[in-house]
Amino acid sequence: MKKAKIIVIDGFPIIREGLACLINRQPDLTAATTAGSWDEALMAAEQHLPDLVIADLALDGCNGLRLMETIGSRFSQIKILALSAHSESMYAEYALCAGASGYVRKQEATERILQAIREVLDGNIFISEKLARRILEADSRTGAAQAVNQSPGRSMVKPEIFRQIKQQFTT
Repeated sequence: MKKAKIIVIDGFPIIREGLACLINRQPDLTAATTAGSWDEALMAAEQHLPDLVIADLALDGCNGLRLMETIGSRFSQIKILALSAHSESMYAEYALCAGASGYVRKQEATERILQAIREVLDGNIFISEKLARRILEADSRTGAAQAVNQSPGRSMVKPEIFRQIKQQFTT
């Protein structure tokens, strides 16, 4: 069985190492490496070409959302899971806009984090049902998927991400 290759990107060594350890204990996953900065993350992505990047939103000296956009544009085959201490209600939509296929909080149980990893690796979107409902309700009120992003200067949730949310959470 081929193990899914993952890179963990976080500004805190204890988070990187702990998550890599958790991943490496799974029979179907392997942490190829970890990174704590923009340069390390891009170098790791290029060198290892992982199946998944797990990236924190807050990295020393760089914006994790911008890093997700950069990885997504340079390596379109790499899936991205946002891992954050911040509230989903505030940042998950931004992460989806930046190219992430999921958002999970660091406060979640390890089983939930592993579920998020596997869901994204399987090509699904991983967000809470509450956020999915909010996105779908915004669409039903306006009739346009782009309504999710009403604040100025905010990029739009990619149409394919919106379609996946609609398909996953309305069936």
